[in-house]
Amino acid sequence: MTTATVRKLALNTLRIAPENARKTAASTASHDELKASIRAHGVMQNLSAYDGKDGFFYVYAGGRRLTALQDLAVEGAIEADAKIGCVVKDAKDAAELSLVENVMRAAMHPADEFEAFSALIDQGMTEDEVAERFGVTVLHVRKRMKLAALAPQLVALYREGRITQEALMAFTLSDSHERQMEVWLKAEPQATGWNAAHFPNIVKRLMTETRVSATSRLARFVGIERYTEAGGPTTQDLFSSCDETFLDDVGLLHDLATQRLEEIAAPFRDLWKWVEIAHEVSYETINAMGRIYPKAADLLDEIQEEFDTITDQISAFEHADELSDLGQAEWEGLENRYDEIEAMAAPVFAPELMALAGVFLSIGHQGELKVEAGMVRSEDMQALVDLSQAKEAAAKEARQAERLAAIAATAADDGSDEPDAASADIDLETETGATLPAVRFQAPRNFKPASTDDEAEAGPSMSGALVADLRAIRHQVFQAHLASDFEVAFDLTLFSMCQAVLGSGYTRRPIDLSITQALTHPSAAHRTDTVSERILAALKANLRLEWMVLPKAESFAALCALTRAEKQALFAFAAAQGAHQQLSTDSDAIPAIELAGARMGIAVEENWRPTAANYFGRVKKDMLFETACKTIDAQWAHDHSGGKKADFAKTLELAFGPDGRQRVGIAADAAERTAAWLPVGMTFGGKHENPIANEATSAETDLDSMSAESDAEEDGSALPAFLTGGDDEVPAFLTASLEVEDEMPETHDFVGAGYDPTQAHYAIAAE
Repeated sequence: MTTATVRKLALNTLRIAPENARKTAASTASHDELKASIRAHGVMQNLSAYDGKDGFFYVYAGGRRLTALQDLAVEGAIEADAKIGCVVKDAKDAAELSLVENVMRAAMHPADEFEAFSALIDQGMTEDEVAERFGVTVLHVRKRMKLAALAPQLVALYREGRITQEALMAFTLSDSHERQMEVWLKAEPQATGWNAAHFPNIVKRLMTETRVSATSRLARFVGIERYTEAGGPTTQDLFSSCDETFLDDVGLLHDLATQRLEEIAAPFRDLWKWVEIAHEVSYETINAMGRIYPKAADLLDEIQEEFDTITDQISAFEHADELSDLGQAEWEGLENRYDEIEAMAAPVFAPELMALAGVFLSIGHQGELKVEAGMVRSEDMQALVDLSQAKEAAAKEARQAERLAAIAATAADDGSDEPDAASADIDLETETGATLPAVRFQAPRNFKPASTDDEAEAGPSMSGALVADLRAIRHQVFQAHLASDFEVAFDLTLFSMCQAVLGSGYTRRPIDLSITQALTHPSAAHRTDTVSERILAALKANLRLEWMVLPKAESFAALCALTRAEKQALFAFAAAQGAHQQLSTDSDAIPAIELAGARMGIAVEENWRPTAANYFGRVKKDMLFETACKTIDAQWAHDHSGGKKADFAKTLELAFGPDGRQRVGIAADAAERTAAWLPVGMTFGGKHENPIANEATSAETDLDSMSAESDAEEDGSALPAFLTGGDDEVPAFLTASLEVEDEMPETHDFVGAGYDPTQAHYAIAAE
């Protein structure tokens, strides 16, 4: 290879050599950065060229620098004949040397770049100056400064290749080095396997778990301007494609959302009986309430005729081929009048109905205001029914009067005598044609209108959310018993199977054969740290589940190899997971579940007690007073109810709790009642009914006759001692080995269990 010489050559004598290996032009951004660098610092590296013997030198390495210099000369930033340092070599080596320079170069590590930028800023340069000198945007400099400000440990991991640049960017969502390292320690164990590709998302989720995105429904509802005006801090993700912003003070955001809802609620409160605001209203809450609907206003006959005419005229304009300016103006006038009349006929709520109903104001999924108007609480449903019946009776009376007047007018015209009262009554009793209901409303599924034939008092009024929680609590108690009772679990599942494959049509079954677990997540707080939860956890911990992780070809054989007792434990637990949740008072309650609960002798009061948090604090104070009067006595209720409702609820929690020492000062018979009291619908088989309600239904009375003792003798389903004795510990038999195959009979003794197939066959034959 020939010896190289360094020469200063005039820019206008340099050309790109055909041997230059780089054929693809650099991006515009990269070209601009290089120009800015040369303008600020000059050419930092000599070009490589050979003499073409034609008056020009051909650059085979440094083509990008040459192009940038030529553009700067055109712009007047440098002279056209400016002297440029070049390494001049023989032309025969040009192609090889060009390839070597472009292939063998090592790019600067990004960490070196942002640390270099940081050093310039520390020396006194502004972000704008750095951006100008290096031909990049100010945002680019800010991003590099964000990376430079990260914890040194993270930058070191980045240099070692243990963190990708995308993950490093996610750590910039906090300026605290302590927080960055805390998240790294949490996220690092997840940076393996499938999660490796998603590690940046894991880091971002952890870095923002105490913040709210500006695109969230709460942030959209409040608005960034209102939040920042209230002093709320924000964090920008400079590296996201949409420059995402996070709101750091979640508490302030919630307060502002509540404040705005209160402002919106003000005019509603003047119109409705009640207005409730919430960031979110569950479907269960809405579904548990009644609802009234608006009615379109009746237009005057002349307005209705005008509306019909305008409709026809607008239709004619829409089908016209061409309109003059005058015709266009007339069309617009007609549409404006159309909108006015349509607004006049808009559906509205009747004031007398609004006096019985209310409104939920909440926030929709897109941050919009969500209005659920016309909701009727349970305690107002009977008044709504009475009003509807009164309106219908008045409307019927008016129609009868009109018909009677028409009959009288006809008789007068004919000169005949007026019809006698009897014939008039007969005619007027017959309604002709369909009529709209006086009040259009929907009742909640559990609502039972008062009847003159039914003098039993209704149970206490409870909110939809409280009813849902009680239903979920009762469901957990039922599951805990069913999961430990193979006989009942088998019978319920068999019953469900027979309904599914032998019955006709659809009917709700006690066991969901698809084993779809009931929706109880909204009530999770009231199902935690309970006796039933401990039973279920202990049962699950002792299930033989290792066969489930085997290959499919082996798993079934492994299941078949389990002992009979192990299979029964699996069967009962799985069946319990599919049990439907219900209160005994639900209109669609499944009788088989109530019978199964009675057969297992479930004592809900020994598994769950009402507290201020899960019950007493969630019902009205007058209900608390009535409960105390009927369960303890009126004087006690009067003495303890004088303060705030919260204090009264806490007092009742102690009086109705499981610990007898908390009921000191209450008569012995009253203490027995408070220890066993449950809200209506919570018991199985009619035991311990709510003292507020009158006598239980005949069906419940029949179920009550099935005592727990006789059940235990017949089917062996007696409850373990810790359920009836108040022991908080899970008994040993639930955590012991289930190897009891020798004790299990090979076939079930149906006759011994009270089922006589001969008698059953005789009964069927007799029919």
